[in-house]
Amino acid sequence: MFYDTFEMRYCCVPLCPNKTTINKNIKFYRIPKDKKLRKCYDIAIRNKHLKVDSPHTRICSQHFEGGKRLNNTVIPTIFLWTKENKPRKLPTVRQLSLKTDTAKTIQVSLSDFVKSTDIGVQTERQQCERGNEIAQLKKELGECHMNLMKTQSEFDHNRYVSVKSKFCIEKFRDCDSEICFYTGFPDFDRFAICFEYLKPSIKCLPTCTSLARQKLTPIKQFFLVMCRLRLGLLENDLAERFGISQSSVSKIFSGWINMMYFELKEIDIWPSRERINETMPECFKASYRSTRIIIDATEIQMEKPSAPDMQSVTFSNYKSRNTVKVLIGITPSGAVSFVSDLLTGSVSDKELTSLSNLPSKLETGDGVMADKGFDIQDLLAPVGATLNIPPFMEGGQQMSVQNVIKTRNIASLRIHIERCMEQIKNFHIFDRPIQVSTCSIANQIVFVCALLTNFRRPLLV
Repeated sequence: MFYDTFEMRYCCVPLCPNKTTINKNIKFYRIPKDKKLRKCYDIAIRNKHLKVDSPHTRICSQHFEGGKRLNNTVIPTIFLWTKENKPRKLPTVRQLSLKTDTAKTIQVSLSDFVKSTDIGVQTERQQCERGNEIAQLKKELGECHMNLMKTQSEFDHNRYVSVKSKFCIEKFRDCDSEICFYTGFPDFDRFAICFEYLKPSIKCLPTCTSLARQKLTPIKQFFLVMCRLRLGLLENDLAERFGISQSSVSKIFSGWINMMYFELKEIDIWPSRERINETMPECFKASYRSTRIIIDATEIQMEKPSAPDMQSVTFSNYKSRNTVKVLIGITPSGAVSFVSDLLTGSVSDKELTSLSNLPSKLETGDGVMADKGFDIQDLLAPVGATLNIPPFMEGGQQMSVQNVIKTRNIASLRIHIERCMEQIKNFHIFDRPIQVSTCSIANQIVFVCALLTNFRRPLLV
């Protein structure tokens, strides 16, 4: 294909200055598509940076016998380094612009060596010296051109590596606000404590691609997972930030979530009665000293399943959409002490409590604080536990002063479970509906996010 007059073309041969602005009569040809011919072109041109498969690569007609390419099977043979090379007219001014840190432009002029004096009056010795000077200058220009291409290649590579590697936990370790923003941990020390706890189980993770193993150390993989949970970043975004493929991000995330779930599951988050009494805040001691746990349920939106029966069981009348439901419990001091498995959004709060096996963890004399929707006294009676919920209005009559005071007291204490729910929902992976394709690890994601809130500062002191 010949030169297009509406687009600038350059010759890909090293030291060849031809371009459309120098001589518009020169034709520029594409590299043939045939693989064998491309290999021949690559060997003949001797440009290690040449991209023969690029549609933008061109070679000028002056490298072919007769000044043109008769057909696509003709191989270029005229170069500076070939014995058969025919001398071409040397440009009067050759400028090479090198972008350096000082932003200087190096200009190399051949006009100083090609004088306009009459060649006839020059001696044979002078002409010979002039030719040697021009040949030396051509050699220096060639070396300068190759060094420029090498420097530019190294610069592009270093810049690529720098951009890809700058997004890492080491960059933010001295800034607590950035650590909290990207991971949810209040500072780097707690991030490191959690990582050290999980570190012995890293060797059990499924093998990812070799590229991911080379570029991401275990702590960088943990940082990737926390960014996914905390900010809800999409896999494509994380792949670009960490310089790996999307499939590697998916494998890393699912592998780490499963590992974190089983490791954090080993922690006994259900405190003893003695520990509850030791950490009981003053606001509970006056009226609700027996409180062992404060419970509430929350719903997380999910994509609408394709199966009609699943659409029915996951539809929540309260949220008017398809959801999954989880029961969360905290101690009076605000630490998460109970997380149920996910159930479909159509279950009631009472059924959710029954299926979560929470009553089996309670002891005689324990108090459970909840909202009005948890009418579960009959579930707590067999174990001798009591239920503290706001009183109901009786017979449509106005609520008594005692019941109003009780409602306010319970609301002022139960508000801390709402604060805990807010911390869990601050993991923005829940901002989007849970995809049907990730339902297999949805239970693990909710449990891990709930347990990670215990690494934050206590809600109550």
